[in-house]
Amino acid sequence: MYAVAGFTFVYSVGYLAPNPWIAAILGAVVISAEVLLLRSIGKWLGRYPSVRNASDNIRNAMNMLMETALLIGSIFAAIKMAGYTGFSIAIAIYFLNESLGRPVQKMAAPVVAVMITGILLNILYWFGLFIPA
Repeated sequence: MYAVAGFTFVYSVGYLAPNPWIAAILGAVVISAEVLLLRSIGKWLGRYPSVRNASDNIRNAMNMLMETALLIGSIFAAIKMAGYTGFSIAIAIYFLNESLGRPVQKMAAPVVAVMITGILLNILYWFGLFIPA
């Protein structure tokens, strides 16, 4: 029951409390105890290298998941804008960023590529070189 924002025992206490006033008081006590105990819990968990390695791997996995989700969502947006023409432009811009050594962060690159794709498609439409389906 550990989240990126810390332990979430406060939610359980709030749900199990009989009324909102008691929930607020118990929630304040629980969150205060968490803040006061956080450093000692971190030191205790830091003694175990496997826990430290697991937390690093989980953090990396969450980052990779976010990057992949943004890439897939951006590609779907590009396809929705202009079919496979939009797909091709967005992928070309994304791979251009990769080949240039990632001047735009990997997490932001797909979104930026789709925004540039939208701008390019509007310019091409303005010149009469692209007609949306």
